[in-house]
Amino acid sequence: MADSDQFQWLGLLKWSLQYQDGTRDTEWTEMSEEKKSFLEKVMSEGVVDEIVRMKQILIQFLRFLASATSSSAPILEAIAALEEKNKNKSLPSTTPTEDELLDLLDELRDIVEHIDYALTFGQMNGLPFLLSAAGAGNVVPISVRASCLGLLATCSQNNPRVQDMGLDCGAVEKLPQIYDGEVGLRAKSLQALSAFVRGHAKNEEKFYGCPDAIRVVREGMKATGAVFRRAVFFLRSLLTDDTAKAENCKEWEGCIDAVIAHARDSEEVDIREICQGILFGLVNKGGRFATLIYERAQQIKDASKCALERSRSDPETKDECTTWMGIMQAIKLRVEQGGGVGGAAGAGRVEGEAGAGGAERETPLMLAANPNPNE
Repeated sequence: MADSDQFQWLGLLKWSLQYQDGTRDTEWTEMSEEKKSFLEKVMSEGVVDEIVRMKQILIQFLRFLASATSSSAPILEAIAALEEKNKNKSLPSTTPTEDELLDLLDELRDIVEHIDYALTFGQMNGLPFLLSAAGAGNVVPISVRASCLGLLATCSQNNPRVQDMGLDCGAVEKLPQIYDGEVGLRAKSLQALSAFVRGHAKNEEKFYGCPDAIRVVREGMKATGAVFRRAVFFLRSLLTDDTAKAENCKEWEGCIDAVIAHARDSEEVDIREICQGILFGLVNKGGRFATLIYERAQQIKDASKCALERSRSDPETKDECTTWMGIMQAIKLRVEQGGGVGGAAGAGRVEGEAGAGGAERETPLMLAANPNPNE
């Protein structure tokens, strides 16, 4: 994006903070004694008007952006308009440093953790502002862009009305672009994408209609560290939530081996638990979901043996053995109830055993004795 066009999107924020902040101009009237008493109490207790504070932080953000580019006319116009709108209020007049801005964005995150303030922030058109700042490239420091992505995740998680706003501003399409554009923002991009999509049917439909969104999750499943953590947390929702659709299982066939490997080998307990939870959830959902596991029954068995060996040297991991036992028992029960392999290639074939007409037939892979963590 050319530098002259870099901040044209700020016109939307300027308009929003002038007209959509939930306030309106009113005629002056004498304050009643009751209101005076209440106001004195508020001032003495240092109570902060969170909506005003959000606006103050956004103005500071604008000042920071103005100092970061030579083409700052849209920003200066936005600041001037906001100052005119709020001339009787205490507004900041200095430009924050990068560290000071990060502190302010942390404060904003604390505010929008409250679901109602997150909605108000969205009504200010804060979401497209943050999305644009996060995708602005090198003109905005990567630390600030990461904070913007974290704010997007905080605003939208478990907040359907904010998730609706994310749909309107194209979050599902834009976040993969940010993921691709900066390696250091991949974990945060996945976190924000996950927060917009999880538990929201329309955003999930939009997600599955966006090949780049699916791709970045698949890539995240091949990564390590924080990127893998965000990807696998998202994948758990996509595969095991009540809203998960069997028709989408095919998108994640290539990720299940990584889930099993991390459930078996990860040095982080919570990652092993998340991955085990995915496996258990798939078996319990049955149908196409369970087929992803039946096809890998031998890998499950091998992983359970590894867990048993670990528990002998680290007794605190015995609960993981119990979970592996549960997964294996669930597979066995499903097979016995007729919900078995269903033609999964190579899963449980007994070599040389003939069925009708002399053709080899497949038999369910019985997982032998379950590992006992107390042995």
